[in-house]
Amino acid sequence: MEASNNTSHYHSLLILLLAFIFFLNINYPTTSALELEELTNRVAIDLCNKFSDLIFCLDALGSDPRTETADLYGLAMISFDLARTNFTQASSFAAQLSNQTKDPSLKSCLDLCKVIYDNGNSMLQQARSFAEANVLMSAEANMADVTWAIVPKCMDEFKKRGVDDSPLREKNHFVQTLSALSVRILQALQGKVLLD
Repeated sequence: MEASNNTSHYHSLLILLLAFIFFLNINYPTTSALELEELTNRVAIDLCNKFSDLIFCLDALGSDPRTETADLYGLAMISFDLARTNFTQASSFAAQLSNQTKDPSLKSCLDLCKVIYDNGNSMLQQARSFAEANVLMSAEANMADVTWAIVPKCMDEFKKRGVDDSPLREKNHFVQTLSALSVRILQALQGKVLLD
């Protein structure tokens, strides 16, 4: 009788624990947990674990269905495509806002950012061409320039003109982070970043 009470007790605890875990997963899902379930490509997961923003990396790469079967080179091409799309959207958004504003200081910032995004997109295309030709060091150098020299100039211009709340802050963050992801993948292709 005592053995069946212990078994019943453990059975009840197990059911309670499973219900608790189920409740947590439904009410408080984490993006990384969801993405890890959806993204099964080990190369992509290992790469994202080496990236400064794990969740951003998983979300970005997980948004493209090609990721599931991509090798590291394929992930580089996917990251270039994602960055190109975001540079194009950021440029269009900057132009749209520039056409709508009456503030000459804000208009000047927006116009400069549009040029910056267009230049970044051109440099990204050149980096992609280098990568396709297997000139990975040049591809990495181009993307590093885009990430840390070109894109930050947009936000710097807003600061310089005293505009505290840039309407491009989020777009700028996306293009910069996607560019940094491309750099990280190019580094991994060259063996500079070791994946598990």
